[in-house]
Amino acid sequence: MAAPRAHKAGHQFFPIFALSILFVLAIQSAHAQETNSTNVTSNSTLVNLTTPSNETQTSPPNTTINNTPAVNTTPTSPPITQPRSPSGNSNDSEEPIAPVKTPVIPPVWSFEMAKVIPGDVKIGDSQINIQIKNTGNQNLTNLNAVITGDGVSVYTQESIARLSPTDSKYILAWINTKKSGKIPLSIRIQDKVFTASLNVVDSEETAQAKRDAEELAAKRRKIREIQSDISNLSDIYEAFQKDYYIKESKGYDMTSININDAKSYLRNSQSALAKDDLTDASANVVLLRAELADLREKLVSAQPKPRTWKDILKENIPLLSGIFGILVGGIAVYEKLKRKAEKVKANGLFNKGTKEDKEDED
Repeated sequence: MAAPRAHKAGHQFFPIFALSILFVLAIQSAHAQETNSTNVTSNSTLVNLTTPSNETQTSPPNTTINNTPAVNTTPTSPPITQPRSPSGNSNDSEEPIAPVKTPVIPPVWSFEMAKVIPGDVKIGDSQINIQIKNTGNQNLTNLNAVITGDGVSVYTQESIARLSPTDSKYILAWINTKKSGKIPLSIRIQDKVFTASLNVVDSEETAQAKRDAEELAAKRRKIREIQSDISNLSDIYEAFQKDYYIKESKGYDMTSININDAKSYLRNSQSALAKDDLTDASANVVLLRAELADLREKLVSAQPKPRTWKDILKENIPLLSGIFGILVGGIAVYEKLKRKAEKVKANGLFNKGTKEDKEDED
């Protein structure tokens, strides 16, 4: 019984022993790998400290000293590569690291003329301002302008001492102008030439032009007023003229009323307006208005004429003519009947068939 148990215990111990040996070997191998990795890191750090940053560090793939990869400290040209893996595996790839480059921006000296203000100046002395903008990346200094133009002269100016990139400033120039009108300007600043236009006005000419414009506007208003007055007074005159003839036809006493004066004033005012003589036209309008006012009063106060036998006779002429005609006809009939009666009485009898009777009948 003891022998089989001992044999069984031996079989159980062997696997445990084998596992223990494998575990120890695995620990040693892991320790060795950790040691190699630490040595490689130390050597790489040493190389980076002793070699300039722009030189390349390389290590031969199969060179080792005390199980540590050998490091070649000979400087070479970029790119910089990472050291190979300690395992020496030929499949490990090298990744280049691009150096950081600072971009170099070339210097640019550039500017432009933005505008010239004001655009309108009076003849004589005045100030203009020339706006300059820095369109480059460098500071500009001592910017002044040479201004030329017909009748334009510069007697002083204030230049731009310093103009930073993207900034804008003004060159102030005091000029004298001798001619009015649209004057082209040539403005030279350093090596650039710009063009502009300056409107020079004469204050005296401007004042006179303003007065002329005001007078013309007043004249046009006066013409419209006269035209309106003539139109209204003409309508009133036509109404009075119609009333005059109606009352005259009805027998009103119109001897003190004269419409010809109003008609004359109306025609004179229209003629003067057509000749652009506003003074004469206005005077005739005033006279026409006064005459029409007097004419209105006379037409309102007009009275019928006193009736006489002549007026009555004149008015009844048609009736009298009719009555006279009737009387004449009656007399003719009476005379005819009288003659017939006398003939009948003379013959003593009435014969129808005689020749006389036929003649009388005819």
